[in-house]
Amino acid sequence: MEQVVHLRFVLYFPELSDKGNFLLRDLPGSGKRIDVLCRSLAACFDWGPSILDKSNLEIIVLIGGTSCLRIGNPSNMMPRGEVWWARVIKDALSGNYYPFVSVENQSLEEVAEAILSNEKAHLWVLDDAGSSINQRNLPDMNAQNSFIIGDHKGFDSEALKVFNDHSIYRLSLGTASYLTSHCIAAIISMYEEVVHDVAER
Repeated sequence: MEQVVHLRFVLYFPELSDKGNFLLRDLPGSGKRIDVLCRSLAACFDWGPSILDKSNLEIIVLIGGTSCLRIGNPSNMMPRGEVWWARVIKDALSGNYYPFVSVENQSLEEVAEAILSNEKAHLWVLDDAGSSINQRNLPDMNAQNSFIIGDHKGFDSEALKVFNDHSIYRLSLGTASYLTSHCIAAIISMYEEVVHDVAER
């Protein structure tokens, strides 16, 4: 029986500007580390998955407080490299259309509430201090699993309040700290191992 996995990554990057006014030639500086976001998008849709259906992967990016980017599988429009992804983000924030990107006004709390309102969905926070996640203890493979991941600075007080108010469970990839892109790739890899094991039975 084929195992269908639905994964969503909610990236909380409050310091990024929602104006798209960063320079493509200086992503770390002018974009306040938007290069971290670009690498995360590449990890999810380009080099991360090998057997998971990319149409079942989604990234939600919360930037500047209330701006929300929803990004699905680019398919044959796949950007290559950080600068291409940065151009997509810049264009989308400037009002230009991409079929795999939508821009909305939503806060972290509103996104969390929308996910939690679906009884077949689970929401988790990746946190160094959380409970260990591994192949034997993954969240429900038959549900839609969403993981909130912070930027290179972690989570601010506003995000922590949302987690506490909604009792969002925390999971950890281990004692070491990882880049956001590596967290995404690691979770995808764990799910792919389980899918592979199921297919071999």
